Amino acid sequence: MFLEVISEKYNSEYQEKFLNYQSLGILYYVIYNPFSGRRGRFKNRQRLEVYKLVSGKYELLESENNRVWLPEIGLALGYEKGEHIAWYREWLYWYNQSGNRYLTAYD
Repeated sequence: MFLEVISEKYNSEYQEKFLNYQSLGILYYVIYNPFSGRRGRFKNRQRLEVYKLVSGKYELLESENNRVWLPEIGLALGYEKGEHIAWYREWLYWYNQSGNRYLTAYD
């Protein structure tokens, strides 16, 4: 799995990198985009996009409750608001099959 976190500076996450990882055979390509829904290039993007390699092409997986289940590793990846070192914001987390978030070192 390869995870990209979008910054305000665009770095071809949806074009060149997408195609490169697809050609390398990376099973999952994940893009976390905190700028989704804003005007411009990120307007029509979801906050968390998980692509799975199927027959050599990436297919966007559907999320449920801001989470996407990855059966090959037995985990879901998702996001929610939380606090880390007094910084309250949205964070990425791992979840079990029941939807319970795994604790981090800071919980």
